[in-house]
Amino acid sequence: MNPSEIFNSILTHMIDTLIVVDSSGAIQTVNRAALNLLGYAEQELVGKPMSVILGDEDRFFMLKGLIEAGSVHEFELVYVNKDGRKMPMSCTGSALRDPQGDIQGIVYIAEDITERKQAEAALKESEERFRTLFENVPIGVYRSTPDGHILTANPALVKMLGFSTVDELLERNLEKEGFETDHTREDFKQRLHSDGEIKGLESLWKRKDSSLVYVSENAKVVRDAEGNPLYYEGTVEDISERKRIEQMKNEFVSIVSHELRVPLTSILGSLGWIADKMGDELPDNARKMIEIGTRSSERMVRLINDMLDLDKIESGKMVFQLRPVFLTSLIEQAIEANQSYADQFGVKFVVKEKLPEAEVNVDSDRLMQVLTNLLANAAKFSPENGEVVVNLRRKEGWIRVEIQDQGPGIPQKFRSRIFQKFAQARSHDGRQQSGSGLGLSISKLIVEKLGGAIDFESTEGSGTTFYFDLPQWPPIK
Repeated sequence: MNPSEIFNSILTHMIDTLIVVDSSGAIQTVNRAALNLLGYAEQELVGKPMSVILGDEDRFFMLKGLIEAGSVHEFELVYVNKDGRKMPMSCTGSALRDPQGDIQGIVYIAEDITERKQAEAALKESEERFRTLFENVPIGVYRSTPDGHILTANPALVKMLGFSTVDELLERNLEKEGFETDHTREDFKQRLHSDGEIKGLESLWKRKDSSLVYVSENAKVVRDAEGNPLYYEGTVEDISERKRIEQMKNEFVSIVSHELRVPLTSILGSLGWIADKMGDELPDNARKMIEIGTRSSERMVRLINDMLDLDKIESGKMVFQLRPVFLTSLIEQAIEANQSYADQFGVKFVVKEKLPEAEVNVDSDRLMQVLTNLLANAAKFSPENGEVVVNLRRKEGWIRVEIQDQGPGIPQKFRSRIFQKFAQARSHDGRQQSGSGLGLSISKLIVEKLGGAIDFESTEGSGTTFYFDLPQWPPIK
């Protein structure tokens, strides 16, 4: 194959565009890639000035001057195709010289970088949007090294912590300054590295003037390709106002509950005395009103007691007296105490799987409160003549208690709220009025205080199983 054939083959199969012009700027050679890109036939370009493609004759002579200064020059050009569409190109230009060194022409080899330019523009726009969000979002945003050096922070965090500028905050170190007063930095790092992220961590942060601010923090660790931590990044929300309102609410609930319990107890006692001493002498309407008043007063007392219990647990004022107990025996006591309530609905409690020797280290009165809540709920939501089945199982150092009803199951839309305060779902026949909506919330707090966990499984139409796990006693070593 002669040199001419080799050259033509190279031109034909090149992916990049190649255009050769003479010293005056007239196009001499165009390869297939250039023709396909520009939409011209070869005869439409050969002999035409380069300005047809560049859209500007002065542009060619400026580039020619640059190329004369060196053998190869790299730059970006904008080609204009036959339809007038502009296409950014990454171009390499080199001079063709005769033996005396005079320029006879220029070779342009170019790559279409339209997609790259579009991606760069999109990235720039995205970065600008992120920067705008970063600068204006009302919650704090930060990035720090694992050893506590703050790499970047947004204005909201600077203001939250009482600093004047970002640079002033960046001089501080999270490891040394003791920003997070509720836990050690080492605890934070261990949790972050084991879980990969932290969500909704509530704590007190120290401001520049040493005053404290309640925050809710989300954080995650960013790792390199080998899995080594590069930096932490997270958000910090000031929840001081929310905490203040919660404190006011809790104090209000506590005061009101205590103030109401005494007169309600007195009213309940008076109604009971009237029913016992004068029930037979009273007209039917009066006796019915006393019964309604008694039930309403009992429900109010239960609600107040639940609210007080909840307040004590959440504030840490409830004392737990822990001692080893046989769990099966405690469950049998709970069933005996609650069977009369279940009889109202024609429901029977049945223990099918027992663990007579299973012990747990708990406050038996508080655990009885959990069992009462779960058994009462299961009875309330079971069909008439149904069974509530209680099972005990061992699970690798844990004892699980399962309470299974035959009810309609928990609606999907309600499941995420099942352990929230005052959350109530209606039973299959509309029964709901007997509960305070605090039982499951209290049960969850008690079980967690006892070192366990509570959850449920439910299929609509097939019943619900609530279960809780407690560490077996003595612990497995």
